Amino acid sequence: MSHGGLRCAAGRRTSIRGFTLVELLVALAVAGGVALAAQQVLATALDARARSRTQRELALSAAARRAALEAWLRAATLSVPGAPFLAMRRDDGGMRTDELTFAVADAGALYPGPHRIRVWVDRNPAISPDDGLVVELLPLPAGSGPADTVVLAPAAARLWLRYLDAPGRWVDAWDAEEAGRLPLAIELRIAPVPGLAVPPGEELLFAPPVVAALAEAGR
Repeated sequence: MSHGGLRCAAGRRTSIRGFTLVELLVALAVAGGVALAAQQVLATALDARARSRTQRELALSAAARRAALEAWLRAATLSVPGAPFLAMRRDDGGMRTDELTFAVADAGALYPGPHRIRVWVDRNPAISPDDGLVVELLPLPAGSGPADTVVLAPAAARLWLRYLDAPGRWVDAWDAEEAGRLPLAIELRIAPVPGLAVPPGEELLFAPPVVAALAEAGR
């Protein structure tokens, strides 16, 4: 074989080796991207599973759900920025369905750290969840984690909230920004859907009312 032929063969071998190396690098990069995507999917699945487990744990008994709600109410605070205490009197077709939004410095073992908590009754089939008395917990600062929604009383249709302004004086709404402080206590009552029987074991959620003295207001 001539020297020119040898040079051509050597050039082809070098070219083939170089292309194979590039392919290997590309394959490694793709594999790394796939592995990262798989890790994110797994993390999302585990997070969803944890939230599902939380809902199951809170659904174990009416007493556990009532205790969780009372603990969150008692822990209401003004010390978490960006989450004011706002309580609104609402009526939906003649039914009282009040709403309360507040912050806690720590929402407990299942929801550690500061959270914004919203309590309301949702009976609108066009908006998820359509599940009665609902509590939404949003990690703070906003955007640091996904909100979790916990259904406390699926049979609830009405929600009454009152706020203790001074000993013996209850009011139907409260804006802490306007008042400059928290109420002394919160009273919460819920009623079932008219004509719908309360599921066995759920009676504790509907009576007696939850009355929670706010720890921060008593300081």
